[in-house]
Amino acid sequence: MKAADLDILLQEGEGVMLEYKEGLSSSFARELVALANTAGGQTAGAPELVGTKSALSQAHDGAHETEDSTASVPQVPRKYPASTPQVLAILKAAASGEKTREELQIVAEIKDREHFRKEYLEALLSAELLERTIPDKPRSPKQRYRTTAGGRSVLENSDKESHL
Repeated sequence: MKAADLDILLQEGEGVMLEYKEGLSSSFARELVALANTAGGQTAGAPELVGTKSALSQAHDGAHETEDSTASVPQVPRKYPASTPQVLAILKAAASGEKTREELQIVAEIKDREHFRKEYLEALLSAELLERTIPDKPRSPKQRYRTTAGGRSVLENSDKESHL
């Protein structure tokens, strides 16, 4: 990476596709895999560690996994930050019953309606983790959203990971 590119990334700040790391933590491998599975995510910081299998295995802090076990980390669908608490909150809320866009936005604690719609709602719909209750009328005031079987699978995997 060129210095000019790094300067641009530093000015933009962290986001869905950029996260700063100063070193290894117990969650480094999981975060790196989630970031790599978003649309072209990058990591900045700890450059000698990024992309190495030994770094990924070190990040597990001595967990009983081998270097090749990073493939067993659940793959997240592209186009949405699946490791975020907001996505999990949206999926959980919609799994408990049909919800409006506003109800899902409140659960996700995201204030900006357009940001929520573009970055979360549309991404979850296109990844088929959420579905509309009235698919042929996406702008209907009676529109509700529910979690699909794929979304429930993501929730189950996140529950399993949290118990590890």
